[in-house]
Amino acid sequence: MHNITASFSEPFKKAFVPPQKIEKDKAKPINGTSVRNSPAEKPVKDLFCVYCKRTGHVRDDCFRLKRKEQGQRTATPSTPATVAAAKEDDPSASPPQVVGAVSNLDRTLEISDTHLKVVAINGRPCNLIALLDTGSPCSFVHTTVFERIFDRSSSSLVKANRSLVAINGLPIKTMGTVASSIQFESLP
Repeated sequence: MHNITASFSEPFKKAFVPPQKIEKDKAKPINGTSVRNSPAEKPVKDLFCVYCKRTGHVRDDCFRLKRKEQGQRTATPSTPATVAAAKEDDPSASPPQVVGAVSNLDRTLEISDTHLKVVAINGRPCNLIALLDTGSPCSFVHTTVFERIFDRSSSSLVKANRSLVAINGLPIKTMGTVASSIQFESLP
């Protein structure tokens, strides 16, 4: 478990505001309520800004404070998104590996569901359901699934030449890579 500690402090000076004399004049009640001087009714010369220490406005209307806040909003850097990355052990040792290829047939592929029924893998009949992931350059299968579908002695399992890293930074352990052909029920 990691201990995360953060502190935030902003020096804040409280400006001295001279005490104002409160006159106890009897205001005439209007509709049963008494009338008192509100900040909106005060003359402009009586207003005092506690931020810039000038007269004529209050802190809520201070142009210097607004300019400072606007500058802080535009200067705040956005945090970059974290993504998964594949790292090659030695990029010059081997050519790039093709994970999958689709021939260009001048037709569009429209799929209404993300679940696809797999009817054959490497020409061997099977009855599996697969999830369609169009954004992934490779597919992963669990060891037990691999052993059920592929014969370990005859499969061409090749040691992976890349180390894969998950989004959280942890390495993904793989047995290797294998090329296979997959036939779906809804696709020729």
